[in-house]
Amino acid sequence: MRYAVELGFDVAPIEAYVRTQTGRYLDARYKWLRDAYIGMRATSVATRSPSSR
Repeated sequence: MRYAVELGFDVAPIEAYVRTQTGRYLDARYKWLRDAYIGMRATSVATRSPSSR
């Protein structure tokens, strides 16, 4: 939203979803994304031919 304001847009949120609990609720998502990224990098390096470097 801050970026939209910097670009000159009039930002006026009409609704918000607020968590009432605290905790590490994004840990599972972070681990999933991290593992996918590491797997993608490993596959990319393993399949790259020496001439493409």
